[in-house]
Amino acid sequence: MFKSIITIIKKDLEKSFDFNNLVDDAFAMHFGVCQYIRNKYLWGYPKNVKKLQKIFDTNDIDTLSNQIWHKIKEDYQSSKPKI
Repeated sequence: MFKSIITIIKKDLEKSFDFNNLVDDAFAMHFGVCQYIRNKYLWGYPKNVKKLQKIFDTNDIDTLSNQIWHKIKEDYQSSKPKI
């Protein structure tokens, strides 16, 4: 279940934002992407939030959205070809 939620969010972010620019833009990450994740995938989905909070060991939804974004960013950066 964890992988499926993260995959859904990642695919949505790739469609909705210029993903390459988001990876290194801390301002956009905090105020744009994390808010987007909270609004679309966390608020209104208490079961998902509880499961993800256990996985990421947090009780704070702001921290949770940030940790989800960092996980997606790490996966994205590790899948990019090295030049």
